[in-house]
Amino acid sequence: MTILYCAISLAVSSDPFLTIISQAIWAAARILLLVSATALFLELVPSFVLIDAFRTVWHRFGLKWRRVEDLFQLLDLVLRFFPMVMVEVKALMALEKSLSFAPPLSKEERIRKVAKQLPTLIVNCLHRAGQIGLAMEGRGYGTVLPRSVATPVHLTHRDGFVVVAMVTFLIGRLFIA
Repeated sequence: MTILYCAISLAVSSDPFLTIISQAIWAAARILLLVSATALFLELVPSFVLIDAFRTVWHRFGLKWRRVEDLFQLLDLVLRFFPMVMVEVKALMALEKSLSFAPPLSKEERIRKVAKQLPTLIVNCLHRAGQIGLAMEGRGYGTVLPRSVATPVHLTHRDGFVVVAMVTFLIGRLFIA
């Protein structure tokens, strides 16, 4: 991206070469900082806590929008589905090890072996997800809006201060820069 920016700027701009290079490096550094901070945040905060925090705020506002409620549910189920697949893969590897099959030596061989078993693993997980869906439907899930939050995140004054600071920063950035 930085090289493309420099090439286009050199072709169409009359700015000096060093100015273009410094602007490109500064832009790349900001993007790198943004991506790094986001990755660090997502690594430190478990995804289910993040979703519960958004759901808590949504529930406290008392909004009754079915699509948003369904989106929260979809995210929650997706975050539970992938670990379920990982458990199935680990169980498959443990089964093969207990049957004394030769373990694959390279990472590429392990990926191929799992890829051959992937359709079966996905069907098993979808079957389990279907059972969970039937149980949820039997318990009347989704008939009441807004849905409550099982483990609400308790927001403090510090959280409110952070939100106000972020909004102020974003508004200031939009109108000042």
